[in-house]
Amino acid sequence: MPKIDYLLARRDKLRAYVITHGHEDHIGALPHVLAQAPAPVYATPFTRALIEHKLAERELTASLLDLRERVPVALGTLTVEPIAVTHSIPGAWP
Repeated sequence: MPKIDYLLARRDKLRAYVITHGHEDHIGALPHVLAQAPAPVYATPFTRALIEHKLAERELTASLLDLRERVPVALGTLTVEPIAVTHSIPGAWP
């Protein structure tokens, strides 16, 4: 079970989750976290498909949005600009 006390104490500041790739240590807690601290989830198309499957297994839904390489996403005072990187899973973008 993920320990999300820190996140829950600051959920009023939460704008979104940005998931860089689909390894289980990056997406495994999403069903638990989204149930208690919902927010849009940004992910690469491949990672989004993995997340959709994981949420569907638990009959959960979320606002899933695609990250596109070099297309900035503004999240409050933070702007994220994804770039492709080499990793051991397809669609790995920081």
